[in-house]
Amino acid sequence: MVCAGIDEAGRWCWAGPLVMAVVCARGYSPVLDLCQDSKILSASRRQLLAQKILADPNLVCHTVFFSASDIDRYGLAYGLKTCLISLVDFLSTLSISVDCVMDWPTVRWVRWSHYVSVRPMVRADSLVPVVSAASILAKVARDSWVCDQLDPLYPQYGFARHKWYGTRFHRIALEMYGLCPEHRASFSLFVTS
Repeated sequence: MVCAGIDEAGRWCWAGPLVMAVVCARGYSPVLDLCQDSKILSASRRQLLAQKILADPNLVCHTVFFSASDIDRYGLAYGLKTCLISLVDFLSTLSISVDCVMDWPTVRWVRWSHYVSVRPMVRADSLVPVVSAASILAKVARDSWVCDQLDPLYPQYGFARHKWYGTRFHRIALEMYGLCPEHRASFSLFVTS
């Protein structure tokens, strides 16, 4: 049996996608010794660790996105469930037994596969190295998408600056410009477009 970790980024952002990643350790990986919860790492440190995680032959990684428009259409809970099921399905393709830990207090709605068991754990992103690695991949994937793809389209919102989170600057931009197509309208963000 091998160990895997799942974590997400962007759950409570005002805009942009939900991103979820899995890291499965098929053998010893020294990069896991360097991993910590992505929230306490600098952006440059996360980027460096993400490159090392993706390059390690003993780590199998996969990332999925759930768009802001789908969050508005189906809800955040459905997005979390859809991403998690997609990652469990991915792990099932490895055809090995996987003990998966995820950074959540409870999980009731995932269909487990023959090969994959999933255990929720509070603060797993700071306690379990493979979950920390998944946290890093999810955060880097989301931040890269926001900065590279969307900030150039909507520079007035300063998305590269706050990564779509609810900051004072973001609130002021919403008041000035209204919602852009990537905002989560279902989150009731002070204004309507």
